[in-house]
Amino acid sequence: MKKLFTICMISSCLIALSSCYSLEQMSIDYLLPADVNFPAQIKKVGIVNNMSNTPDNHRIVSKDTILRRYENARRVTFHNGDPVIATESFAEALAEQNYFDVVIICDSALRANDRIPREETLSKREVQELTKDLGVDMLIALENLQIKISRVISAAAQGGYWGTIDAKIQPLLTLYIPQRTLPLVQVSKSDSIFWEDSGVNHSRLSTLKITDEEIIKEASEYAGSIPIKYLLPHWTKGARFYYSGGNSYLRDAAIMVKHEEWDKAYARWKQLYDKNSKKKNKKRMFAAFNIALYHEMSDSIPEAQKWLKEAIELAAEIIDHRYVPAINQHSTTSNQVMYRYYGGQLNKRNKANSYLEIQMGRFNEEKTENKE
Repeated sequence: MKKLFTICMISSCLIALSSCYSLEQMSIDYLLPADVNFPAQIKKVGIVNNMSNTPDNHRIVSKDTILRRYENARRVTFHNGDPVIATESFAEALAEQNYFDVVIICDSALRANDRIPREETLSKREVQELTKDLGVDMLIALENLQIKISRVISAAAQGGYWGTIDAKIQPLLTLYIPQRTLPLVQVSKSDSIFWEDSGVNHSRLSTLKITDEEIIKEASEYAGSIPIKYLLPHWTKGARFYYSGGNSYLRDAAIMVKHEEWDKAYARWKQLYDKNSKKKNKKRMFAAFNIALYHEMSDSIPEAQKWLKEAIELAAEIIDHRYVPAINQHSTTSNQVMYRYYGGQLNKRNKANSYLEIQMGRFNEEKTENKE
């Protein structure tokens, strides 16, 4: 939500100055590193269910029943998820990423015979036996799965009632390799799924017809996808801006950008930058800023940072203070917001790339092995 608000604020500020020059907003996709760095030799992974079976899933009712403003009813309950569904869902989601050569799921629930539900990590002996039996280099075990279900009925502003069900899901995964006595790492991240509906009579809201059992099943299936972006490199979206009008060079390049002809757009921006003397710093600043975006699209982040720095230095020479970014100061003018935002995004990408190179290095090694 905070990121979305920032993007909206930037957009509204830039629109306000559209009479001075033209700007376009676009969305880019780029790869982010995972939270975990795996040794390159880990190519085969086994997925195991290390949760106790809980067929009698007794509901734990929370004391959080205090009504918030406009709420007519609130009920919060805690449940254990379905480990079988979650394990299968996670194994499928992991295999779809094609990051490891092989993903194998163990059919047996390791704690199936437990009479009392418990949470216990695997011993080194268990890890060695399982990795040998499955023929894998590493185990990922589902150790726990908690689901918090919040049911709320509120008075709607336009009349009637609004019903919501929010299921917060938190799986716990532990990663094991046979050479280590202790687990490699544990991952416990949460996410939510949401239902909502409205009605004249709050007792007839359709959302309340969803049973806890149905929610647990759906939440357990969704739980398998939650840890993926923390374990593996993943794609994300970002908002970017570029100057698209004010002279023929920028207008021509903007058309090329829309057709994804980035090399041609770069050529026009470079021409604009080279042909203008320092007495026309605005045009050079526009071109430099756009060239920074070109290099980011080419995944040359240090080069993009260099051109953004050039745009900042040119802006600082312009008498019209509206173009001065002053990125080390707090300000609300449009270009200051834009330059701070873009500089921050490039810094994050540059920092992330060192981890990303390590995590994606396994594919370079595979190419080298195939050539040999």
